[in-house]
Amino acid sequence: LESRGGFAIERIYADRAYGRRVETMESPRWEKLQAVIEKTRPAVVHIICAVTEQRRVPYLSFERGRQDAFNLVTARHLCDMVRARNRPGPFVVLDIARPSSEWETMRCLLLRNHFAAELIGVEGVSGVLATGLAQSWDVERQADIVTGHVAQGSSQQELAAAMQQLLVQDADDFDRRVAFGATALFSSEPELPCALQS
Repeated sequence: LESRGGFAIERIYADRAYGRRVETMESPRWEKLQAVIEKTRPAVVHIICAVTEQRRVPYLSFERGRQDAFNLVTARHLCDMVRARNRPGPFVVLDIARPSSEWETMRCLLLRNHFAAELIGVEGVSGVLATGLAQSWDVERQADIVTGHVAQGSSQQELAAAMQQLLVQDADDFDRRVAFGATALFSSEPELPCALQS
């Protein structure tokens, strides 16, 4: 699911899918999103979007600049969409688009983590990798790490550690601290593979 322009993550997933189906949607309405998720029953749901809040509730927004009620998704809505019936829940990659200011980036980091905590608390997903907030020059690097570890069958904790380890190279760089060091894993079973077989 994608709302960030200028970069196509489906290309990286398709290159590494090894025969697995890759489904992408751009700026979906949540009703259409729900229908596609029910039809495809994904093992991994990688969401690229903005995050916002209304009345202290974090929401995902799939269209920048539009925040009407039909465009915003709460953690409960998302969990209801992806909740598995008689199979393991999917692993969710919550990949938040980077805002322009550092202050807004930190606000989005907190909202992203709040959303991820709510999503894992509702149950229905195997884990949530809260990431993103990268500058344009690091977006593809993040995507390479995520798709590579998903394709290799790495555990959720191995994926999170791989993202966080990139901070070591530039520990004093604000952009790297946010994009890599602040990546967070929300999971009750971090040793599970990112892509569970249904």
